[in-house]
Amino acid sequence: MVDFLRHSAKQAGLLGAQARDEITSEEEVERLLTDRRQAEIVAARQDAIAAARRLAKSLSTRQVAQMLGRSASAITRATGRRYYAFSDGRSLRYPTWQFEAGLPLPGLAAIVPALRPQLTPASVEARMTAADPEDLDGLSPRDWLLAGGDPAEALRVLTQADHR
Repeated sequence: MVDFLRHSAKQAGLLGAQARDEITSEEEVERLLTDRRQAEIVAARQDAIAAARRLAKSLSTRQVAQMLGRSASAITRATGRRYYAFSDGRSLRYPTWQFEAGLPLPGLAAIVPALRPQLTPASVEARMTAADPEDLDGLSPRDWLLAGGDPAEALRVLTQADHR
């Protein structure tokens, strides 16, 4: 029973790696699943891990400006038109999936304005980096753009995802 509950909690993303290794009895599993305080601690840990991952996979406005040889204010003005960014408190973060070899993806400026603001950064990343074997020659929109594919075709695929 302990293994089943441990596996179920792991699949549901309820436990961090350390917590999964520490669960050794049914009582501990039951406490985790019924103790509100413990559940909040586990949820806070998962939120912190997700935030750290977002931070590690993104750049600050200053970093993007240095990489592209532009001013930070020019980068900020182009955000939402040429570059995708999400708010992290009072600062903007630019996911690294939109850059290759220190440059923005070709055709990115045709895609960014069409990205719905309601999408989470994780959703945008998933849509841009996940390949569909039936579209874009089996490439992700990101890889399609890198290969010189038509941005309008990538935009069509991304727009269709909004209607599924």
